[in-house]
Amino acid sequence: MPNKFASFNKPGIDVLDTLNDVAENSRELLKLGGPVGSLIAAGVDNVFDPASDEQEAIRELHNEMNRQFDAILTRITMLSKTEAEMLISKLENINATRREDLVNVFRDMTIDGILRGTNKKSCMLELVNNAHNHTRVHLLAAVQELTIDLVKTQLMTVACANVTTGGNEEIIQDIVEEATKTVEAIGKHVVLWVRKMQSLSWPEIGIQAAKYVLGFDPIPVTSFNESARKVREEFEKRGAESDSYQVLITDAKEMDTYWSVKTERPGIYARFTDFNGIDCHIFRYDQHGSGRADNATMWFEKKHDALWAGLKHAMYSEYTSGVLVYLHQQIVPIIQSQTYRSAMLLRNKAFWASNARINIGLASWTVPGMNATSNVDFFENDFFAYAWKLYLFL
Repeated sequence: MPNKFASFNKPGIDVLDTLNDVAENSRELLKLGGPVGSLIAAGVDNVFDPASDEQEAIRELHNEMNRQFDAILTRITMLSKTEAEMLISKLENINATRREDLVNVFRDMTIDGILRGTNKKSCMLELVNNAHNHTRVHLLAAVQELTIDLVKTQLMTVACANVTTGGNEEIIQDIVEEATKTVEAIGKHVVLWVRKMQSLSWPEIGIQAAKYVLGFDPIPVTSFNESARKVREEFEKRGAESDSYQVLITDAKEMDTYWSVKTERPGIYARFTDFNGIDCHIFRYDQHGSGRADNATMWFEKKHDALWAGLKHAMYSEYTSGVLVYLHQQIVPIIQSQTYRSAMLLRNKAFWASNARINIGLASWTVPGMNATSNVDFFENDFFAYAWKLYLFL
């Protein structure tokens, strides 16, 4: 039994998956508390030597649990309907973000004290999420504490039921069924809520955090890579743990004329432009897509020359949007669900070759042995200098 409960608090676990497991296996976990309750209920006479310290401790615990349950039951029974509703409301809206805070809230507090307390209309997880600007590590830490508390509640539910019912199996079963429904409802609701909040944080919360980290001074070309890394880190802190991000920064330029983006589906690309002299583009993908990365790498090796030839053919074009469509429809489908899901095309034109340069800052994730980002560069120094860059993102 200890091993079963300990497995929910070991390093490296997926917190939301664990809470989901606790909710779905609530009935089995509740049954594990049975032996504890039986020990407490029957141990006084059957387990230890009558004169042992262990028996005395169990006897005192048994009596204290009965006394506290009787006192609470008596007090609650005497509440009016209005007082009962107020009590439930206060308990549901206690302002505490850690278990220690909750202990402090209830220390030396009676039911009357709870009724006199202030009301808070937001849940604990929402408080944690907002206080830490939607960073995942703090939110999941609160979820993990909730999971541990639910597991402890399951253990104590059956143990206490055994004591308070005198071992009545029929009543114990009713308590287990009710507790099962409650734990399942709490667990599933929290998992859905957290995943919904993670989904809603994209992309606005990450963009706000990225802008704050970048500051409000002009960003020089020499800092483009470092700035892209900072933006990527801010997005990595938020949203679903399975999501990863590729960030491309370039000089602020007019869309369609100097750059264009095409994606395979909505919801995987975001940007903020003309900020401190830069345009910042964020591409989101599932970091577990190593199979797709393998497909994309092999595809790119075969199609690189055709893509380069397509850029050469279109080098005099004045609009990147039209060239991107041309590459996708006439040369080769560059956006596919099983290879690259996003593409960005950039261009520049100048009389002097040095002025036609396209400045890029890039922060991307690398699958071992395979790049999540591939690119084709084309440069032609004719009467004017023409520069084109095509980036493909997983």
